[in-house]
Amino acid sequence: QSQGVAFWKELVSHVRSVKPDAYTVGEVWEPTSTRAVYMQGLGSTFHFDLGTKIVDAIREGSGGKNNIANSLYGDYTTYKEMNPDYIDAPFLTNHDQNRISGMLRGDSRLLKLSASLYILAEGVPFMYYGEEIGMQGDQKHEWSRRPMQWSSELNSGFSTVTPWEPLGPAWYDYNVAEETGDPDSLLSHYRNLVRIRNEHAALRVGELSVVDATNPGLYSILRVSQNEAVLVLVNISGEPISDFFLAKSNSELEQGLYSAALIMGDGQFEAININAIGGFFHHVDGPEIPPYGTAILQLHRN
Repeated sequence: QSQGVAFWKELVSHVRSVKPDAYTVGEVWEPTSTRAVYMQGLGSTFHFDLGTKIVDAIREGSGGKNNIANSLYGDYTTYKEMNPDYIDAPFLTNHDQNRISGMLRGDSRLLKLSASLYILAEGVPFMYYGEEIGMQGDQKHEWSRRPMQWSSELNSGFSTVTPWEPLGPAWYDYNVAEETGDPDSLLSHYRNLVRIRNEHAALRVGELSVVDATNPGLYSILRVSQNEAVLVLVNISGEPISDFFLAKSNSELEQGLYSAALIMGDGQFEAININAIGGFFHHVDGPEIPPYGTAILQLHRN
């Protein structure tokens, strides 16, 4: 490992000597402890076990028992011990794995949920092509590498000649052209998440910390950057959530009363009172987060 770390340090150092703002990412398909060692040289690696944790939590229907947020925070802490400047690279699946659509049985609600959980996490999210439209496929005969489904035209708009792999199941309905313009489509959800992430610095560069929730079906995190704070609430359960408490012992937020403006979701959330050490104990009673729904709130100090 020491020789590998030294090599990557040298390579990344050279890349940045040529282009100081270059972003490099490595693949270390190993447990967090091993991946963290290579983080010293690489600075960023694909978060391989995150997709598995997300699928397990969705199947379980709990944001508390499985607790993806605490797992993420634990991983980040391990990485930062090795490299304070690390950048995580979350993703769901890649070309060597079964597609997420198959794992979640093609349920668009669950696929939207899985997208929210990793795109709103810390770091630079990576999206395997076709994930955003619900493409199906597994590792049998490399079916996870089938042609991209662009339209309902010949060969799904991928090429004018017969592609080397056959088109995936239901390609006629699940393609970019069919899902574009449909506000309820999986593609629209992905585009909204990407747009929101691009528009809000807290979701791009803000550090992630865990917010405790009394409802076990709720995944709740706080993202704080230099000039912005965003609260993310995701309902991992199949039941609506509308009456719960959010608690945090401390944070980087300054003391004061913060309004909570919705960036994604419906309803009106009451202002949150932040104490002298950035902590809060806040009762949410009213706005309903639908099953598998996502609420993103920007916190403004009044």
